[in-house]
Amino acid sequence: MTSSLNQDEQRSLLLLARASIQQVLDGGQALETLVDETQLTPGLREPRGAFVSLKQPPKEGQRTGSLRGCIGCMVSRKALYRTVIDLASKAAFHDPRFPPLVADELPRVRIEISALTPTRPLGSPDDLVIGRDGVHLSKGAASAVFLPQVAPEHGWTVEVLLRELALKAGLPRDGWREVDLDVFTAEVFREPDG
Repeated sequence: MTSSLNQDEQRSLLLLARASIQQVLDGGQALETLVDETQLTPGLREPRGAFVSLKQPPKEGQRTGSLRGCIGCMVSRKALYRTVIDLASKAAFHDPRFPPLVADELPRVRIEISALTPTRPLGSPDDLVIGRDGVHLSKGAASAVFLPQVAPEHGWTVEVLLRELALKAGLPRDGWREVDLDVFTAEVFREPDG
């Protein structure tokens, strides 16, 4: 059973994620010092899938900032805190959609973490709840994921979400009708703006 993370655990994960990125930028040892000083609770030690997203601040008139990097894994055998440390630096420097983060960007970027629950098969698209469920699509080598917060951020309906997911996987727009769909939930938390 996946346990909920309290505010201290969430804060620790956000600090570890930022320290992971900072260590790559400056080569310091602050990350391991921070790990040593962090109270590694059972919730932080539990193996869980996660995504780390880096977001630029919203521009005037925007509700959410633009994506600057996002890397995740649906399942992890590592403790959640180690998974987040690994994913943070990958999101900053190895997301193929973006150039590597540079040092002067880091203070402006906000880190968002999605700690995942295990997936379960989606019985019917009618069972999908926008805002609660993330969706994983797979068909042969084609695969794509949208976190639970993606559809509400874009104002998508269930059908639009599934169509966009199929396109993301490299399938035709209606390709979602003949795939395996799994759903999951996530505890989503982020650094405050400003």
